[in-house]
Amino acid sequence: MDQSEKELEKQKKLLEIKEHQIKNKTIWLAILIPLIISLVSNIFSYINNEDSNKRIFTNNQISAFLESDEEYYEVRKKMKFLTDAGLLGEDSKGEILESLEKHLTSYSDHSEYFLQGDIQFMRALKYQNNDSLIKNKHVRDSVIYTNYKNAIKNFTKSIAINKNGYTTYNQLGTVYYNLALYSEYDYFYEDAIKYYDSSYAIKPRDNPIFYKALCLYQLGDCKKFNKLLKNKELRELSKKRKSLLKQYSEFCIN
Repeated sequence: MDQSEKELEKQKKLLEIKEHQIKNKTIWLAILIPLIISLVSNIFSYINNEDSNKRIFTNNQISAFLESDEEYYEVRKKMKFLTDAGLLGEDSKGEILESLEKHLTSYSDHSEYFLQGDIQFMRALKYQNNDSLIKNKHVRDSVIYTNYKNAIKNFTKSIAINKNGYTTYNQLGTVYYNLALYSEYDYFYEDAIKYYDSSYAIKPRDNPIFYKALCLYQLGDCKKFNKLLKNKELRELSKKRKSLLKQYSEFCIN
């Protein structure tokens, strides 16, 4: 056998080896592909079931939350929990918005105004408390005042629809209180006191009384401040917020 025949025979054997290897790979692929497909299908089925469970859970919970008699603020806290816990699936966002629209805005537009006002109020606070977000003071002032103005407008609309919304009165008072701190215009404290009084009149509790006391302190009205210190709710609250209340009461000690 000459050299060319030997080379040809060698190439033939190499081809036979490669053919054998390809056949083996084909056999393995024929076995593995169905297994892989089955595994992937099971995974997607599990994920879809999880998403489905999330949607069912979410919709049921939303209905229960929004049909309850709780304050809308409490409902939002529960919705935040669902979001933070990852229980609101991407696919269910449309259903969630539809449910919110059905249960809130259709017969309770004041909640929509409250939500918008709260968002604008929090945005104003964000820029007020962090001047590094907008370096230019004039631009920052414009953003802050615009958001406060819009928050006041929406909270006022909410009150016009629901005159017993004590949380809205309290939030409106807090808007004016923070606006007074930022602008250093005392008459905003007087507006804040008016809304804190309205909130307290609807539902007596310590929160509006405490912030009314802060307003009186800022106004330097020690006579009214000392009178307010005798309020039962404020005395109870002072046990929880001793450090805060102490500095204000010391300022007005006769």
